Amino acid sequence: MDTTAQLLTLTQVAVAVAGFAGIIGAFQFKEGAMIRRGDAIGLAIIVNTGLMSAFYSVLPLILMNFGLDDPSVWAISSGLTCMIYIYFNIDYAIRIKNFTAYKKGTRWMVYSLFIVSFIIIVINVMN
Repeated sequence: MDTTAQLLTLTQVAVAVAGFAGIIGAFQFKEGAMIRRGDAIGLAIIVNTGLMSAFYSVLPLILMNFGLDDPSVWAISSGLTCMIYIYFNIDYAIRIKNFTAYKKGTRWMVYSLFIVSFIIIVINVMN
């Protein structure tokens, strides 16, 4: 499987995950039910992550179509990845500033997402 086919497969999977999360979000809450802030933020994180993954897998293909060489394509892709992840980390940190978790594991899951995001930023900077 060549690089283009792999990137297109990743795009399809990412869009499918985002769409599935959107469908679950649409049917999860019943009419008149109280929607907690943590549930809404969690759903937004899943949808944004799926759409960001689709963007990251299509971006190198778009740049390759402009005739850029491979090192430039991957440097631009890594730089944009870092900038977007930093923006989303700041955005989510502001949103969950007053986050109260009803379950102990929920808070650790949120912190683990920030740790994974930080690792992705470091890997892309090293790239």
